[in-house]
Formats: sequence, C-alpha cells, structure tokens
Amino acid sequence: MNYFEFHIGDYSEATAHLSFVEDAALGRLIRKVYKTEAALPLELKEVQRLVGARTREEREAVQTVLQEFFEKREDGWHQTRCDAEIARFHSKQSKARSSANARWHGGDKKALPAHASEASSSMRSHVPEDATASAEHGKCNALQTPDSRLQEPHTLPAHDAVVCVDAQAVKAMREAGLQDAVVGNPSVIALLQKGVAVEQFAGAARIAAGVAKGVPYAIGVLRQQLREAEAIARLPDAATKAWDAGRTSIEAKGVELGLGKWDQAAWPAHGGESFAQYTDRVREALRRQEVAAT
Repeated sequence: MNYFEFHIGDYSEATAHLSFVEDAALGRLIRKVYKTEAALPLELKEVQRLVGARTREEREAVQTVLQEFFEKREDGWHQTRCDAEIARFHSKQSKARSSANARWHGGDKKALPAHASEASSSMRSHVPEDATASAEHGKCNALQTPDSRLQEPHTLPAHDAVVCVDAQAVKAMREAGLQDAVVGNPSVIALLQKGVAVEQFAGAARIAAGVAKGVPYAIGVLRQQLREAEAIARLPDAATKAWDAGRTSIEAKGVELGLGKWDQAAWPAHGGESFAQYTDRVREALRRQEVAAT
C-alpha cells in the first residue's frame, strides 16, 4: 500500500490524551503496518528498532501506544483499523487481478493465427504473478491514489463506528480515573454493541475508581446495570410506556417528577440505590401522579 485514508476527526478524538512523543510513535507504527501489510513483531525491542525509537522516552512511548492501540496475538501486534483497511485493499486488488486474468484468457483463440497465439502465451509468461493488464493496472493504482473528486463522504461503516466509539469510551474511563482502560478490549466492545453509552462507561469508571478498582470492576458494574434493565423490561407493565425504554428516558421522567437523575456514583460502593430501585421509585411517583389526576 502506498496510500491510506486518514480520518482526522476520528484520530484526534482517539489520541487527544497522548503526549507529543506518543503521538509520533503511534504514527510511525501505523505507517509501518501499512507499509508491510503485516502485524508488528511480538518482541517489543524489535518493534522499537523498526520505528527508530532510541531514547528512553521514545521506547516507553512505543510500549505505551502498542498496549493501548494494538492487540497482541500469536503472530504479532495487530491494529484493528489497519487490518480492516489492508483487507479492503487486498479485496479490491484481487478483483482487479481476476478481471485482468479474464481479459488475458478470454476470447476465441481459434480465430488467432498459430504464431499470434504463441506470442500471446509468451507475453503472459513474462507478466509478474501479481501484475494486471495495463488498463487494470491503472484501475488498481486508482485504488491507492488520493483524488479529492473520488473521496467517499466522511461516514464510518458499522465496524469503524464501533472502533471510534470504543476510543471515546476508553478516553472517558481514563478521564474518570481508570488508567488501565485500553482500546480494543473485547468486553468494552461487546457492551458498546449492546447499546451502552460513553457516559455510562464514564459513570462506571468513577464508581470503580472510587473503590480503587480497575476496568474489570467497571465492566461488572455495567453488566449488572444491563441485567437490571433487562429484568425491568420483563415486568408486565414495563414495556408498555415509552418513558421507561432506557436510562435516558427513565431519568428524564425522574427529573420531570422532581426526583432528579439516578445517583450512579453512590451505587454500589456507598450504599446507594441501584438503577432498578431508582426506576421503581420513578414508576411509583408516576403512579401517584396519575391517581391524583383522576
């Protein structure tokens, strides 16, 4: 690959907390992945050497961004966004190659003179395995040449949207005091896919930080909230009213009834009420209001 799309807004949002050196290290690591179209080596020292990290600060920066933005697997350090872009490029390249092969091997060979057929075969034997016919080669290059007229609108596919929000959730948790929060945590992504908002990650992180716990504790808090929400949804009268379809609408109803929002920071470490108890309190207040109105 000689070109890749760079979404400035996504990158800035995900890396705003990095130091100058850390941001530089991340840029070099990403460029190395795109250049080699492969995972980074497993050995930390080898990765540091590949990107020219020589001083102690530079080496530490490489280690920091590796752990935050990359995932360690059996074959090396992977970056989710980079892997997706490389796979997309390979897919387009494969289609272009197949089209070129169809052009080489298509047509009515019987209509050609014998010497013409031999010449054609000889020509094909000298074409590199990964090359295409000239027209197709131009098409393949077009996939790797930035052209402002051909750029797609700045919208993210579903997968990239999750990656972007994952970075926002990690940033929110770190700002709330959980420095062990890293991008690519499967548990965090699973919660995001279930509809957990960035604000909820921040709230759970504050709870965890308040009792000197880490990300696993915050994830446990969020999972408990989901279980309680599902239990509420199964109640006979819970799914019939739009106000209790989710946390935002439930809290809005609570504010409307003068109860305020749920005090998440007081639960569970400080003996406060759970979200299920808060919802029951809102439901009871609404019931009393309806009775008074009749």
